[in-house]
Amino acid sequence: MALALFAGPGNSACEKQSAISCPTSLAAACAASTIETTVEGCLPTWSAVLAGKSCSTDGYPDSTYTCGSYEVHRIQYVDTETVSFYDPASGALIAVVSGSNGLDACQGGPAEFAAPICSNPKITLGTCPDAGTDGGH
Repeated sequence: MALALFAGPGNSACEKQSAISCPTSLAAACAASTIETTVEGCLPTWSAVLAGKSCSTDGYPDSTYTCGSYEVHRIQYVDTETVSFYDPASGALIAVVSGSNGLDACQGGPAEFAAPICSNPKITLGTCPDAGTDGGH
């Protein structure tokens, strides 16, 4: 998957990737019912991320970490991922970027957004609830 915003555990070392175009505002993207990130990827504040659920709708644990000048919330799905970037000073959501089949797309945010790429962030994984004795089926 091309949205490789981190690689491996440890302390974060970041660099900026090329700016990607955000075709719509954050408010419009998060209000739309056509993106998978409406509920999970569009939590409005960093405190809401920390207080929220710890798994994607597909049952993968989410992850949080600091990279560059952002707090980052990454949600993994079966074949896609959503990465939300937050301002650490205000806690406000800045941009939502998704990746699928080698393509990155900004779902909403500033007209041009340069997401940092972290080579070794210190990742905190969420804890998914037990699926029960039937394995979640």
